[in-house]
Amino acid sequence: MDSFTVDVDGPVHAIDYGGQGDPLLLVHGLGGSVANWIELGPRLTSLGRVVAVDLPGFGRTPPAGRSAHIDAQQAFLARFIGSVLGGPVTLVGNSMGGLIAMLQAARRPELVRRLVLLDPAAPAPMEWRSIDRNMFVMAFGSFAPPFGKAVLNAVDRSMTPAQRVAESFALVTADPGGIGKETTAAHVTVAAERRTQPWANTSFLTAYRSILVRLLPHRYREVVDSISAPTLLVHGTADRVVPYVASARLAGRKPDWDFQTLEGAGHVPMLERPDEVCKMVAEFFENATVVERQAT
Repeated sequence: MDSFTVDVDGPVHAIDYGGQGDPLLLVHGLGGSVANWIELGPRLTSLGRVVAVDLPGFGRTPPAGRSAHIDAQQAFLARFIGSVLGGPVTLVGNSMGGLIAMLQAARRPELVRRLVLLDPAAPAPMEWRSIDRNMFVMAFGSFAPPFGKAVLNAVDRSMTPAQRVAESFALVTADPGGIGKETTAAHVTVAAERRTQPWANTSFLTAYRSILVRLLPHRYREVVDSISAPTLLVHGTADRVVPYVASARLAGRKPDWDFQTLEGAGHVPMLERPDEVCKMVAEFFENATVVERQAT
């Protein structure tokens, strides 16, 4: 495993897990980082070269003049793929990263061999009482940045990095106790570093706001209907962030996609059930037909 920094219109932090062959690029979700792939990344190296990237405004990649808006993140990934990986990739995205991967496949199909979507951000019916209180506050705060930043700053002051990670895992995993000590420690390190980054909360709110706008049903359908790459869609039935029904509906709209269910898994299956996810990806690689596309 090699941690490196490269210049793509500014410094970019990434992890190269090794492996030979066509690359797999791992894209984290909102508020995430390369640490989210610490379990799955090494397991995927039998399928090709595996690289995880910190998107601008997240992890150890500063904005450096780049926006955290998901449209800008898609354009950034296109440049990263071209300059660092040198050609089309299998994009593996979780949550926001899944949505960005979908945008990439829709807009730059020549750069995407395959899509692997792990609990991707997607519109779904949801009763107000079922929405996590913190998610609701942040959704409101993303459209009122001064309020949102004040809330996030207050949270930073009220909890240690370890407490922040524990709260996050309580939301995004079905069984926080199932996350290993080393994986938890890696996330605590990222949370501690985040407190020293003056841009972190602004980037979070910018990205969150852009996700909510893209998830308007008509805008989301435009993206989905433009995707032609072979796609594996995986979703946990115990996801409390993006409900399982969201991917079930998505699979109904795209019956050619390979839709797999992880019973009892939460929002981050790559951390909760890495062996099962790796097996699903390997089988998808065996069965999917890849068509090379040219830039237009």
